[in-house]
Amino acid sequence: MSNGRKLLFVISFLIIDLLLIGSILIMRDFTGKNLLKNEVNALIELDFKKDKYNTEIKSIGSYAVAEEALKKYLDDYAVEVQNVLRVRYDQRLNNMLTIDNYNEEAPFYTDSLNYLDNLRNNFNYNIDILMERVSEEAIYNHINNYDADKDSVNIYNNILIESNLVKKIEDNQNDLIKKRIEINSYIDSIYDVLVFLRDNPYYSVISEKIVFSDEGMQNKYYELISKTKRIYE
Repeated sequence: MSNGRKLLFVISFLIIDLLLIGSILIMRDFTGKNLLKNEVNALIELDFKKDKYNTEIKSIGSYAVAEEALKKYLDDYAVEVQNVLRVRYDQRLNNMLTIDNYNEEAPFYTDSLNYLDNLRNNFNYNIDILMERVSEEAIYNHINNYDADKDSVNIYNNILIESNLVKKIEDNQNDLIKKRIEINSYIDSIYDVLVFLRDNPYYSVISEKIVFSDEGMQNKYYELISKTKRIYE
């Protein structure tokens, strides 16, 4: 084989090798992108108020770094949302207007009223922090907490631009504002009943019901009780 043909063979071999490497890289990039896209679509279907977002990392390479950063941010946010809304299931709150509590706390209801004050204050403080911490800028900057290369950062940013994840968080924030009003109204309504009983201790407990001899007072009590019905899920 002549030197010219040898050189041509080597060049041809290198070209084929480069094409194969390029094809592998393109296929890997395509696979990583599709895996991440599928994961993002699955994340969008979850609910911040009840689900976990720290699912298994499915993509590879730079896509995996972006996926991990995204899931960490969403999971941290979901945990905070669920912790803040856990007040809805506070056992003592939901048992305040039972005859057992009336018998134990009457006539001043000091412990119950103090508990409601603290519960309300803590709830509003925590939801204030949550509302202030979440912003579009914070979401985009989260990737900077990772040892991420430029490709991972670009992938992360593109996910946020192309998906509905930022809007999903914004919608949830708006829902939290409504939940805040509802929960505060519920706490306040129970508080109002106890204050009424404290200020008007002229009642009897008959068949596990509060009974006033004065019809006007009885009607006022029923009116206050009617406002304590849970208006949230």
